[in-house]
This record gives sequence, structure tokens and C-alpha cells, in this order.
Amino acid sequence: MSVLSGASAIVGVGASSFERDPERSVLQMASVALETALADAALERDAIDGLIVQIGSPRGADYDSIANAFGLSPLFCSQTWAHGRFAATVLTHAAMAIACGLATRVVCLMAMKNSDIGRIGEDNNPFLHEQFREGGGPHGEEGQIGMTSPIAGAAIGFDYYLR
Repeated sequence: MSVLSGASAIVGVGASSFERDPERSVLQMASVALETALADAALERDAIDGLIVQIGSPRGADYDSIANAFGLSPLFCSQTWAHGRFAATVLTHAAMAIACGLATRVVCLMAMKNSDIGRIGEDNNPFLHEQFREGGGPHGEEGQIGMTSPIAGAAIGFDYYLR
């Protein structure tokens, strides 16, 4: 049996609206999600002693900015890379922190605005240079051969399927 089995539970869930809203900041969206989750769990902010942030700067806010903005004093903090595939690992990381006694109540937070940075493969994207590194970019980009976004790989796969 796993050490994590029965050691923790998700007791509150919150979300802001899922829409493109250039007027709202990442912290405003995160605040709505946090308040909703705390209300759902019937907890006050001072009960939170752990914070894990899934997506930080430049699309989101880093854990230290979030803790400061929301008046949190976490004993345990972590932040994953700025990619969208870490939702399950964030929850597992929180369960591990609780099971190991590093925290008793961990907020797992993800708030981001893709509209504040350019699209992958476009000149105004701050990560444009990553597609040209040896081995390609983090999303399968190969800019030197014209594959400047993740969809290029899907297009090649679909083309292969059609043949």
C-alpha cells in the first residue's frame, strides 16, 4: 500500500471564469480561484501552510508574488515549470508534502494569461529562441526547418496518417 494512500484529500476547489479577458490580471484571476476554493473547503487563509504554483512568470505569477499578494505565509512552497502538463504532479506533490509533514493544508494554484505573450513561433513571443536550440524547442518546435509551433508536429502526424 502506498504511503500516500489516505494521507490527504482534496477538500476545496475553486476557479475563475475561463475566458479571454485582457483587463484582468493573473493575480485577479488567482484571487477568485483561491477565495472560491477556501469557501468550498470552509477554511480561512491563515489555515494554509503550503503553496504549489503550476505556472509562473511570464504567463502567470510566481509563488513568492502570490504568497505576498494574498497574505499567505506558507511553510512549504514549490513551483513547477511553465508548461500546462503538470496538473496531476502538482496534486501528487501536495499529497507528498502533507504525508511527509511539510504542510497540513496546501493550496495548488494555476493562473495564467497566454494573451499577454505572443503565440509560439511568432517574433513577439519571448520564447522564440527556444525553438532553435539543439534538439528543438520544448513543444517539438524545429524552427530551422519551418516547424515553429506544436501544431506542426500534429500536422505531420496527420499527413502520415492520411498516406
